[in-house]
Order: sequence, then C-alpha cells, then structure tokens
Amino acid sequence: MAVSSNRIMGLVLAAGVASAACASVTLEPVIRRSDTPPGIPGEFFATFSFSNPKIDNAGNVVVDAVLDTTGGGTATTSNRRATYYGGPGTMQLLARDGGIAGFPVLPNPNNWTHNTTTNGAGLAQGSTIAPNGRMMISSNLNGPGATTTNNTAFWTGAAGSLAVVAQRGVVPATAPGTTGAIWNTNLNLSPSQFDVNNAGQVVFNSQLTGGDTVTSGAGQNNSGVWIGSPGNVQMVMRQGQSNVTGLNDIVTGLPDPTLQLGAATTFGMKLNGLGQVVLPNKLRVGSGATPVTTNDDDVLLTTIGGSLRCIARQGEQAPGLPTGYTFRTGASSPFSTLSFSPINNAGSIYVLVTLGGLAVPTVDDLALYRYNSGNWTIVWRSDDLAPVTGSVLAGSKFASLNLGNTRVNNAETLALAGFLRQDATLETPITGANDDVLYIFPVGQPAQLVVRAGDLMNLPGFPPDAVWNYEGAQSGTGFNNLGQYVFTSRFTGTGITAGVNDNAAFIWDPVQGIQLVARTGEQYGDPLTMAPATQVTVDGRGNGEGGTAGFSDTGWLALRIGDNIGNQIVYRAKVDAPVAGCDDIDFNNNDVFPEDQDIVDFFDVLAGGACPACNDIDFNNNGVFPEDQDVADFLNVLAGGQCP
Repeated sequence: MAVSSNRIMGLVLAAGVASAACASVTLEPVIRRSDTPPGIPGEFFATFSFSNPKIDNAGNVVVDAVLDTTGGGTATTSNRRATYYGGPGTMQLLARDGGIAGFPVLPNPNNWTHNTTTNGAGLAQGSTIAPNGRMMISSNLNGPGATTTNNTAFWTGAAGSLAVVAQRGVVPATAPGTTGAIWNTNLNLSPSQFDVNNAGQVVFNSQLTGGDTVTSGAGQNNSGVWIGSPGNVQMVMRQGQSNVTGLNDIVTGLPDPTLQLGAATTFGMKLNGLGQVVLPNKLRVGSGATPVTTNDDDVLLTTIGGSLRCIARQGEQAPGLPTGYTFRTGASSPFSTLSFSPINNAGSIYVLVTLGGLAVPTVDDLALYRYNSGNWTIVWRSDDLAPVTGSVLAGSKFASLNLGNTRVNNAETLALAGFLRQDATLETPITGANDDVLYIFPVGQPAQLVVRAGDLMNLPGFPPDAVWNYEGAQSGTGFNNLGQYVFTSRFTGTGITAGVNDNAAFIWDPVQGIQLVARTGEQYGDPLTMAPATQVTVDGRGNGEGGTAGFSDTGWLALRIGDNIGNQIVYRAKVDAPVAGCDDIDFNNNDVFPEDQDIVDFFDVLAGGACPACNDIDFNNNGVFPEDQDVADFLNVLAGGQCP
C-alpha cells in the first residue's frame, strides 16, 4: 500500500472549500524487518537488518539482509546473510550464506558456498546495481580446496544470470595483461567503493604475484588496474608501465616517467557506460630523464580516446588561467575527482584541482574542471561571484565545494553543493549559519538556488517559521539523468525538536521543485512493528552510467527508514506526475510560496481587483472563468493535492 509523504496543510478558508491531500511523492514498502524473509520460511530478519538499498530503472531494488540468530528460527552466524532483488511483492532471494541445500549460491567454478574458510559470513554488504538491472555482488567462498588465497570473488549480471568476473587465483587463471602472474589481493570487493555499468563492467585494482611479477627495484610491477565483465577482463594499467601517451618528462618532453600505483587509486578510479576509466595515479619517484620527485609525482590518467593516457600532471600550467597558475606541487595530490560518477556518458571528467603558483591559498586556489575531448573548461572556481538568485545577494562569493554532494549527470547539468565565503559587509551578512548552498546549473540556462542554510523552507507540512539547517557535507545525496537531485537536510522551527523530527530526505525536481520524501518523527509502517522514524537513509553512490545507484534515471529512489530499536523498512519512492493543467501556487509570482498573500491576491483578483504581476484567475486552465472549480483547485493544489 502506497502512503503519502506530504501532510495536509490544514487550510480551510472562509470561502468554505476544504482542501484534499494528494501525495507529491509516493512511498511504497519493498521489504520490512517484520516480513517473513522471502524464500527462507521459518526465519526472521535481525534488527538493523538491511544494507543501503539500490534501485534500477524498472524500480527493482537490490538489498542485503541479515537473519536473526536469536528469534526462534534456525539461522546461525554462518548462514544468516542473504541478498535480495525485486520490487513490492516480488522480492527474490539471489544468494544466501552457508550452502544449505535448497538455497541459492552464486555460480562459481568450484561450487563453493558463501562463507569464509572458517565458516564466517561470506556475502559482502552493500550490493550495487546499474540502471538496466545488472548487479555487482561480492563474497568470500568456502569448500574443498578453498584457502584465503583463492576464495574471494565478485559477480555481475542480471538476476538469474550473475556470473564471476574475477576470483582470486581461479578466474581468470592468470591476470590478463601479464605473463603468468596471478592476483594477490582479495577480490570480494566492497560494493561501496566500486560501480557497475549496464555492460556489467567493474574497474578494480589488485596486487600481483608469480609469473613475470617483480616486487622491488626499478622493474617493480606487482600491482595493476583492470576493467572487466564476466569472461572479458582487460588490463588498464600496470605498475612500472612507461611510454604512456601524454606522460612526458617535465623538462625534456620525452615519455620517460614510470607509473607507480598510489593509495588514491582505489577510491578515485571510476568508469562510465562506455567502459572509459578515470584514474588518479602517481609516478615512480626518481624515474624519468628529469627525476620525478614527491612534489610532482601526481598525475590524472584516463582511457578516453581509446588507450591509457595522461591528461594532467602536478606542476603543469593550469588550463584557462593566466601564466603562472599551476596544478599545485607538494606531497598531496592537487587532483580530486568528484566522489561519485566523476566520468559521465558524455565522456567528460570532472575534477577539483588545487592551484599553485600565483593562486592565493584558501582564496582562489580551487577550480572545478571539465575535461572532454582533450579540452579543459573551468566550470567553477573559488572566489567566483555566486549567481544572484533567491536569498543570495550581489557580491556573494564562493569559498569551496563538497566533492561528495557535487554531482554531474550525462546532460552536463551540474549540481553544486558548496559554501559561500563568509562576509560581514553584505546587507545580509554571510555567516557560518547561512553559508551552505545547493545550486543547479543546467547547461545554457540560469542557475537555480535549490536550498540555502538559514532560509525559510516554505514547504507544505512544515511550520511557517521552519528554516533550513542545510549542510553541504551532509550525506545522502544523488543526481539522476532526469535532472532530479535527492538530498537530506535538518531544519528548525516551531514544533521541531532536534534529534526527533528535524531531519528528512527531499527530492528537487526541475518542474515541481522541492518535494518531501520522508521525515524523522513520522510513523511509517504498522505501529505494532515499527516506532516513529529516527533514521532516513539514502545511498548516493554512483552507478557507472553517469548517475546514482540509489536514484534511478526513471525517477525511482531507494531509501531505508528505521526506528531507534532496529526496525527497518526499505522503500522505493517517486515524485508523482506534475499537476496537469493547473498554474503553480505562486499566484502573485513573488517567488515566495506557499504564503497567505497568494491566497489574498487570488481572491482579490477573482473579485475584480488589479494585480499586474499575478496569474489569471483561470487556475485550472479549462477556459471557464470565473468558476467555483478554480477556487477548489487552487486550494487543493495549495495543500499539496493534484489538479484534476
């Protein structure tokens, strides 16, 4: 049963027309802690049982679950983990720990079960998904001949056709691109760090051993990066590799330096739907005709263009800026790709660069670049003037941005979660209480301010004095290819208690604006099995297709709502279709809504009054006016309802 996430405003005017509620976002429960685990009769879900759910374009959810070992069933610590996929009423069990007869195990060459070699938990938590339903699942394995050097693997594929991409020491038998070397890193990859695309590809790294592996000295080559899907794994790069396109000696211009995998590689390497990769990396100190030092050893690599190439190196002149502005040198890398989906299906890479040389630290030393087809474009820079819109006044400047919540989709629309520079000289001073902002920058269109800390919320279901306590660094965001942005935020106001009902998830829609999805303090599910919500969790990780694994390109959002005693419900949510035919509720077009003045102006114009900036009185645009139905529809939409 679907439930409304918005609450009736309770508006009943003297005109005698009562407003009827209709959801702006519809929530559908997918799986509950109180449910009997699908496919596992006689068992129960544990408290805090579900991982962060992900969702595909069809609205199907992948989620990992934990069974209760103390609730009257027979589950034990060796068989309590399970992975599910499906929608409301269609959840199917994909895999279960323990190898119990009759329960599914993901296919693997040895037919081993999902466990460690000591019968511990096997399936990794946090399985992820691509828009077309191809999933990535990881696990430890156990069975005859299993050891800690051959029992870790990950799979990709659709439900019913998941297959091993890589199993340490087993699949492929030797690491592609090497001569006899095998992977020497556990391959039960954490899905929280890796994305999967529609082709079932994942980019991953590993240490190497055996064969042509050299573990030290000038020829060291015992690590690498690969991209692969079942039956098709290819090397992207290997430690010790040289003669990479664009990787030239910083003085002679000759391709001398040698690649040296860095720690940042694990977290920065991402792929898009074309199988192209972005890869922050390091050069081997001492290599090259002009020896590489720790001050100029950071590089940014990509396979855009076909083969591996270097597109930026520490110490180089920064494109698009006056001579003397450089990619900062020093022990820390100047290159920070966006945390999620930094490479989109348009073949663009988005990287935040710390500038050196003439740049002034903490003033104008940050620039967000887009790289596409060999061209670098600055799309944002610290100390730039912020777009004047909403409450942002002329003269306001940007200070920094948040890499985790700043997103770009395949249309190159930028959602920028940033911070304004604190400034006491403006008419409304910028302080730590109002410097967090979220902008949307559609290509070729004016920027839109979505939310700013300290602004009035002006949303149905919230008190008139409710104020955003938005934080640009707060987790739980995502951006899809409809241009919708999901975010979580806190707020204050009359009747709002910190830690009780002051946090919620919202979707900003390009047509309908901000819509409430779910809020702490509200009752979700059966009060007999679920207390009021204390947690609303959204997973904003990328999906390998220029989008978000938890927020599909068809508008489906997966979220987890929980209470303070461990009960949880996984929901899917979607913004309802736009109100058909009706005008918006900002009748007087002053950009403040909902407000009493819109109501006053509506009835004034209805009675024949003048308001040049106002809409006409045919609110429902049926060509009949004046009429009672316009009044009824105006009040209904004002209260969050739909236009007939």
